[in-house]
Amino acid sequence: MNYKDLIKHPNSKICARWTKLGINEFARLAQGLGDTAGMDVVTFIQRNQVPGDKKVTYTRYVVDYQPEKDEPWRLRITCGGDRLEYNGNTTTQSAAMETIKCQLNSIISTKGAKAATGDISNMYLGSDLPEPEYVRFKDTSDTKHDLLTSHWWLMTSSSSI
Repeated sequence: MNYKDLIKHPNSKICARWTKLGINEFARLAQGLGDTAGMDVVTFIQRNQVPGDKKVTYTRYVVDYQPEKDEPWRLRITCGGDRLEYNGNTTTQSAAMETIKCQLNSIISTKGAKAATGDISNMYLGSDLPEPEYVRFKDTSDTKHDLLTSHWWLMTSSSSI
């Protein structure tokens, strides 16, 4: 199912769950709301504030269930990068498999060695773009919450949108 279907689901518990998740995701991307801290990634603007030379892209709502997470029911908003023009580096450097194998071998064969991992799930949310990009959210006013009404947004930093 997609997000639009889930927020209109006939089961009120399912509808309420996904509506709350939508509000939390918008709050997380914006300036926050209630207990949800904002990352200040997007800002509301009027349509006439979009510069004439900029392209506007679309959003996609990705729903998932991950039982191992604190919030197992997941909603993430992504944006269509295929409509944006960016001439900078769009790759993320990662370690080669040989490097990982050497590192793991060293940890296993060294007495008392310790290892740690890091979660970089919001890595791009804190990255600055050279200039703002623009995304239009589809009308979600049927979610019965003012935060999710149809608006133009200015993306002020790189993000998972």
